[in-house]
Amino acid sequence: MAESHPVYRFGDNLVSTATREIACAGRTVTVEPKVFDLLLYLMTHRDRVVGKTELLDALWPGVIVTDTSLSRCVMKARQAVGDDGEAQRVIRTVHGHGYQFVAEPVEQDAGRPGQDAAAARALDSKSLSPPGRPSLVVLPFVNISGEREQDFLADGLTQDITTELSRNAWLFLISRNSAFTYKNCTVDPRRVGEELGVRYLVEGTVRRLGNTLRVSTELIDAQTGAQVWAERFDRPIAQFFDIQDDIVRGIAGCLGTEVTRAEGKRAHRAAVETLDAWGLVHRGIATAFGGFNRTSMTEAEALFRHAVKLAPEDPRAHAFLGAILAVRRIHLWTPDPDATAAEAWHEGRTAINLAPDDSVVLGQWGEINNFLGESRIAVDILRRATELDPNSAWHQAHLGFALIASSRAEEAIGHIEDAMRLSPKDPGMHWIRCGLAWACLQLERPAEAVEHARAAFAEYSGWYVTWGTLGVALAATGDIEAGRETIERLVRLDPDASREAALDFYRYIARDERQAEAFCDLLGSIWPDAEQP
Repeated sequence: MAESHPVYRFGDNLVSTATREIACAGRTVTVEPKVFDLLLYLMTHRDRVVGKTELLDALWPGVIVTDTSLSRCVMKARQAVGDDGEAQRVIRTVHGHGYQFVAEPVEQDAGRPGQDAAAARALDSKSLSPPGRPSLVVLPFVNISGEREQDFLADGLTQDITTELSRNAWLFLISRNSAFTYKNCTVDPRRVGEELGVRYLVEGTVRRLGNTLRVSTELIDAQTGAQVWAERFDRPIAQFFDIQDDIVRGIAGCLGTEVTRAEGKRAHRAAVETLDAWGLVHRGIATAFGGFNRTSMTEAEALFRHAVKLAPEDPRAHAFLGAILAVRRIHLWTPDPDATAAEAWHEGRTAINLAPDDSVVLGQWGEINNFLGESRIAVDILRRATELDPNSAWHQAHLGFALIASSRAEEAIGHIEDAMRLSPKDPGMHWIRCGLAWACLQLERPAEAVEHARAAFAEYSGWYVTWGTLGVALAATGDIEAGRETIERLVRLDPDASREAALDFYRYIARDERQAEAFCDLLGSIWPDAEQP
C-alpha cells in the first residue's frame, strides 16, 4: 500500500510533507531541515503546548544545543509562513512553557509523487523549483543479485546513506519516506527532479559476485540527466556487516564533496548578477580552490562580500568571508594584516551568532580561530563541527590542522587520514596531504614528511606552501641543497611566496620553542638571498 504524504494548507501557506517544502502566498520558501522539522512537529501536535525540552529532544536527539538555537529556529519557521514574534498568528509563544501551533490547517493526502501533483507542489500548477541550496534524494538502491535476501541490505544502505547525508548542513534532503515511493519503479531522473523539486539524485545497486558484495552508486544531475559522479565498493561478503558503516560514510563523504563541486561549476557558468547569496558562496568556494593563490583568494573574497551584501542574515556568507580573510592574513596577502584579522574575527562572530549549531558555520569559525592563532579553541570548535557532521572531510582535515598547531601531531594524523578516506578526490587534497607532512615534521619524521609533500605536489603544484613544505622537509632530512633548489624554483615561479609568512607558519606548527627555532634555521638556510632569521 502506498504511503501517505499529507499536505497542510492554512491561510496563504501550503506545507508538503512529500517534498519537505513550504509555499507562502504562491512563492516557494527554502528553509533549513530543522526549521521544517520544527514547523511540522508543532503542526502535528497542535492540540497542545509543546515544551522546549520536548522540542529539543525531538529535533536534536542526543545533541546538546542552546535555547538560542531553538529560538532562532522558531523565528525562521515563523518567517517562512508569513508570521512574526509580534503577531504570532501561526506559532504562539507560551511564556515559561513552550510553543503552540495556533493556525487551523486543512490536511489532505497527496498520495505518492505524481499522483496528486497539484497538491504536493506550490499553490500554482508549476513543478517545484529546487531550493537555493543543493537538494537531492537518495532513491532506493536496487538489488541486482537475483537473491531476494539481499533486498533488505539494499534498503538498509539507502536508509543509512540518507541518514548520514542528513547530517550535512549544505544539503536539502528529501525524506526516506518520499524516496521509497519510487521503489521498484523505472524512473526518469528529470521527472523525479520535477516531482520532488531536487537538483540531484543518488542511485545505486547491490550485487553479489561470488564471495564479494559490490555496491555501486552514482550522482545524477536531475535537470539534465547527466552523471556527475560514480563509484563502486567491493567488499568480502563475510565482512560486509562489520564494515558497512565505513562504506556508508565513504559514500556520504564523497557525495557531499561532489555536490559541492557540482554546485561550484553550476555557479561558475552563471553570470554573477544572476546568482543569489547561496550561489555566490559556492562560486566563491570554487574560485578559491581553483587557484589557491593571492588572485583567486581576492576574487573569492569579492564574491563572499557580494553574498553578505545580498543576504546580511545569511550566516554562511559571513562565515566564508571571515575564513577567506583569515587565509589572506596567514599568507600575508593583505597590506594591513591586523585590520584583516580583526575583520575576519568580526565576520566569524557574526556567523556563529546567527547560527551557533550549524556545522558548516562551526567549521569555518574553527578555521578562523586556528588561522588567527587560537588553535586550542579551534580544536574544541571543530570537534563540535565533526560531531554534527562526521562525514565532512573539511571538518576532519581542519581539526587535524588545529591539533598540529596545538602540538598534538600524532592525534592529528588520524583525522587527516579520515578526511582523505571520506573525500579521496577532494579539490583540496593538496593541502590535506600537506597536513600529513606538517605532522611528520613536528614528530621529527622528515623522510615521511618528504613523501607526503611530494604526494601533495602531485595533486596540485600551484600552491606555494606545497613547495615550501617540500623544501623544508628535504632540508630536515639533511639534503640542504635539494631544499634550496626547491625554494629557489618557488621564488622564481611564484611572486606570492613570502619568507616572512613561511617563518610565521613554521613557528606556529612547531611543537615547542626549540623546534620553532630549528624550523626557522632550516628555512633560513634554504631561502635564497635572505638573512638567517
